[in-house]
Amino acid sequence: GELIRFAADGTELTHYDSSWSNVQSIAFDADTALVAAGYFGGEIGVWKLDGTPVATMVPYLPRMEPLRIGAARAVQFISGQVLVSGHDDGHLVVTGLDGSILQKWKAHDSANAANTIWDLALSPNHELIATAGYDGLVKIWETPVRRNARIGTPIMIAKGNRSWATAVCFRSNREL
Repeated sequence: GELIRFAADGTELTHYDSSWSNVQSIAFDADTALVAAGYFGGEIGVWKLDGTPVATMVPYLPRMEPLRIGAARAVQFISGQVLVSGHDDGHLVVTGLDGSILQKWKAHDSANAANTIWDLALSPNHELIATAGYDGLVKIWETPVRRNARIGTPIMIAKGNRSWATAVCFRSNREL
């Protein structure tokens, strides 16, 4: 679970303490200088750039059942106080830094249980989320930042010509 920030010359700048194992994803918010990491157990840690812990959270299933929703394969800041994470079971989870689940929905769901969200990306204006799933689909979703957002309903679905969609990136607010 070791997370270390390095300078371009290889000098270690910051060590972010965590007892969790297997970092799956990392995000940085330039506005607030916060660092977030998603872990294999579904945990998410947030630190200040200097390594001071800000928040730790573990999203859970509905009714707060003590079952984790799978590895946090992708994590991004929607704003300095709100994160979105994509998980092994196909859920997208919007979480406040206080650990509260603001929104959660099943983004990728296939009959053969291959639901993993491998990657997610935010549009430059943070109004859209794109997800890449094990099911081979790339989907675009509206975020809570967007006025009158339709949370949980994709506004676009694209099927690639391969079996998995493992990465996604926005070029602009209107183009992947």
